[in-house]
Amino acid sequence: MAKTGNTIIALAAGAALGAIAGILYAPESGKKTRKKLKKRSY
Repeated sequence: MAKTGNTIIALAAGAALGAIAGILYAPESGKKTRKKLKKRSY
């Protein structure tokens, strides 16, 4: 059970880091990216 929990945590952390890296290296400007994120969050 502990191995499964650790695996799930590792996958979630990797997905979060990947999403952050994708946002940081996106081809659009930060202003446009923030506007898109704000629109999607509501």
